[in-house]
Parts: sequence; C-alpha cells; structure tokens
Amino acid sequence: MTPAEAAALLTVAAAFDNRKPDADQARAWAMALDGYRFEDCREAIVQHYRVSREWLMPVEVINAVKKLRNGRVIAYGLLPDPPAHIDPDDTGAIQQWRIDLTRGIADGEITNAAPIEPLALTRDEAKARMKEIRGELAKRKPPTPTPGHLAGTNRTEEAE
Repeated sequence: MTPAEAAALLTVAAAFDNRKPDADQARAWAMALDGYRFEDCREAIVQHYRVSREWLMPVEVINAVKKLRNGRVIAYGLLPDPPAHIDPDDTGAIQQWRIDLTRGIADGEITNAAPIEPLALTRDEAKARMKEIRGELAKRKPPTPTPGHLAGTNRTEEAE
C-alpha cells in the first residue's frame, strides 16, 4: 500500500465520517495496510459504512479484508486438480500452483464459472454406491495380525 493509495482510502472514509485526512495519516495508514490490496481495502471501508457509523481504523479494515478474501475462497469451492503440464511427483510445483490459484481467487481475479454440482442419487442408488465403496475399502485394509505374524521381532524370543 502506497501513501497515495492510503490517502485515497482516507478520502473515501472522510466522505462518510468527515475526518480530515492529511499526509501523516496517509503514511500511517500505508504502513498499517502494507501488503493489503487497495481494491479490497476500499470495499472494506464501503461495507463498514453501510452498516455502521462508527469511526474506522486500519484494524477494522484489515479484519474486513481478511473476511472478504476468505469469503471469496470459500465461495469458489473445491480447487480443481492441477493442470496436466505439472508433474504429479513435483510436490513443490503443485503446492506453488495451489498457492497462486488461491491467491488469485482471494484477489477476485479467478472465479468459479462452473460450480460443481453434487451428485443427484436416489436413496437406493446411494445405498448401492456406499456398499460398493465399503467393498473397495475392505480390500485395501491390511491383514489382521496373527500370533505368528510378528515372529522374530520379540526380543525375548531372540534371546531364547
């Protein structure tokens, strides 16, 4: 946040609460709001004065911006799978892709144009699908240990 951007934010707030912004306030707000996007801060100020007549300070702007950005990410829903050009074994690249995507969503630059709809199953279809899934999971369970399963791992047995 630059002092010029902070001065513009203070001008917006002054239109609501008649504060008298000056260069020192702009520099202070710029320091307090450093790292936050101007657009989000402006939206937070407008939202504040839509529901309150209380004097606004940077901490309220920051809290509102965090809620605004978090709301965008939640509204987006589940993140899609990484694109095919990212190596599935390169966890660093996948993590960076997710960070960049989440930041773009929080910034409001990326929206979910096609929300994922839940499957519409009948009760019988849902029961059948759950039975199928349980069967698949049962196949993946490790075998139940038997008394001789861990033979040779007991120190007392080795000593004898």
